[in-house]
Amino acid sequence: MNLVITSWTKQGSLDWALDDNNQRLAKKGLVEVLNAFPSEVEDLLCEVREGRIDGSVCSGSCACLKGTVQRLRAHKYRKPTDMVISPSSPIERLFLGISKGDTPPTNKNSWLIEQWLVEHLDSRKTP
Repeated sequence: MNLVITSWTKQGSLDWALDDNNQRLAKKGLVEVLNAFPSEVEDLLCEVREGRIDGSVCSGSCACLKGTVQRLRAHKYRKPTDMVISPSSPIERLFLGISKGDTPPTNKNSWLIEQWLVEHLDSRKTP
């Protein structure tokens, strides 16, 4: 797995996540990743629901958005996916507010991401 990390700061607070403009930008960033890796969307939803996200790290069993997608792809296809992880991007800042063990009922960032993932999956079903 080849991860390229830019600067990392702990700015993924819920206050940041609830700003309307940042939510719009974060959702756009999430959709870009989901469209680039459509076969990982359902698995990513499971990771969110089961508390296997840790937005403060970029690799491992719990990781940020792109780190989790990379891990899922590496497991499924047995090959790494090069991906630039930009911790200051709105979606990664939103993921930064999620710690290992956080689930949608216990973490508002996790809940919001779950809603967007379900919405994305539903939109793929509708022609």
